[in-house]
Amino acid sequence: MKKAFAQALVSTAFLGMAAALTGCASGVASMAADKEQIVEQRAQERLNHLKGKNYNEAYAYLTPSYRSVVSAESYGNQFGNGATWVDAMVKSVKCESEERCTVNVELKVLVVARGFGSKPLPANLVETWLKEDGQWWFYQKD
Repeated sequence: MKKAFAQALVSTAFLGMAAALTGCASGVASMAADKEQIVEQRAQERLNHLKGKNYNEAYAYLTPSYRSVVSAESYGNQFGNGATWVDAMVKSVKCESEERCTVNVELKVLVVARGFGSKPLPANLVETWLKEDGQWWFYQKD
């Protein structure tokens, strides 16, 4: 009788631990998904601003360290008139760590130059997003 009770107790404890670990694993997966959703939303917002040529609004998504050395005006002046973003969509987000995510972007660009015609050209971008002070920011490499 004592042996049966001990086995039942061990089985119950084992099942409880397995359930707890499963809950932890799903919690970690959920946190990763939440992080990726936040980055996807912020990245798409920034792309929408760039597509609309709202460079001051897009500037607000840059890392604080970049904004501390580059003004909004200087940032906006980097964008010329040679090409227009017709469409920009986040295709995927993968977070490599708690503070760094990679965002793949699909663009359609209309090039305003002789020989390019009027059909938008496809292009792809790979962006890096960093978490600083509890917020996700676009890392400008230049």
